[in-house]
Amino acid sequence: MASLLVVVICATLIVDLKATSEGEATGEITQDLKDLLHTSMINIVSLNDLVTELTQRVSKLTLLQTDLQTEIKDLKILFKETDAKLRQGANNTQLRVEELKLSLTETNKKSEERAITTQLAMEELKLSLTETNKESEKRANSTKLAMEELKLSVIETNKESEERANTTKLVMEEFQRDLVEVREGLTRLQPRDGGWTEFGDWSGCSAKCGGGTQTRTRTCNNPAPANRGADCVGQEEDTRECNTDLCELYNVYITCDNYLTLYIDGTEMRPEGLMQWNILSTFQIPSSTTTIAVKCSDHNGGRRDACGIIGAVQDSQGRDIAVTDSSWRCFDSWESGWQLPNFTERDHWKQAEDQGGSHPMLVSQNGGWKDIPSTNKRVIWGSTGSGTVYCRKTI
Repeated sequence: MASLLVVVICATLIVDLKATSEGEATGEITQDLKDLLHTSMINIVSLNDLVTELTQRVSKLTLLQTDLQTEIKDLKILFKETDAKLRQGANNTQLRVEELKLSLTETNKKSEERAITTQLAMEELKLSLTETNKESEKRANSTKLAMEELKLSVIETNKESEERANTTKLVMEEFQRDLVEVREGLTRLQPRDGGWTEFGDWSGCSAKCGGGTQTRTRTCNNPAPANRGADCVGQEEDTRECNTDLCELYNVYITCDNYLTLYIDGTEMRPEGLMQWNILSTFQIPSSTTTIAVKCSDHNGGRRDACGIIGAVQDSQGRDIAVTDSSWRCFDSWESGWQLPNFTERDHWKQAEDQGGSHPMLVSQNGGWKDIPSTNKRVIWGSTGSGTVYCRKTI
């Protein structure tokens, strides 16, 4: 078929060439036709090769189809054999099921017979338990009665035991009292020498500086002497020196309108100016000082603008140690020991009253108060306005 197609194409091309040669064909057209013929010949060869290849593949497919048909026949034979075996197995299974049904029926009958037997046995057991419970209740009641009787017996026994124990306790207490009396009597008859306790702690030093003393005491009661025993040997009190370093001296500046009485740690001081309101009293005190006490009498009757106490205590560097201000305590009547360091200020000792910043003793330059160096000083007086006032300050 391919060869025939080639002949047809070639004839067609020859005819076309003749027709072209008779007409007005040019050299260019003839060359194109030659190229076309050459290309067609190549395509025809390729097509012939393709037809050959397709023929070979068709032969192979024919062989494959033959093989498939053979396999299909084999599968049909195998299917028939398998189906026969399955049918035989199904028949065998049906027979086995029937045998199992018969076996289950027999087993059910035996189970029913055993259940009936078990039920009868349970009924007999229930009856037996009922009788046993009745007997147990009777025994429990008997035991309960016996326990009640035992409790009553124990209670009576306990009462008797308590009475005996109380009696024994009273006898023992009386015996112990007698024994104590005998021992005390024997002790009173024997002499006992006294013994010291350990010394107690040292007391505070009697002075901050300049040499003071400390004491500590012990007691002769460890034991106390008795029955003509000897007293303790030695001193009851022990003393030693303390704060022996020299005291710094403080400068005191003080005055009052009108008459001043001054005490330092209970000792009356008599510096110049005590009886003159316009002269400043100045002197020195040791830094160990604890209490300053001042009595001031105003012959104007305690008039606020004409009376007052003003002063300061400074160290050697000019620093304030104490100044007259509201921290002082004052009262308008004399009391025994009011000037002493250990005096107890009761409730009627009131806070000193500040006389105000415009008081003449602060602003006037006519009195000795102008020479007090402290800028913190204030004018103070008692709160009652009496003509005489007693004021104290603990440093």
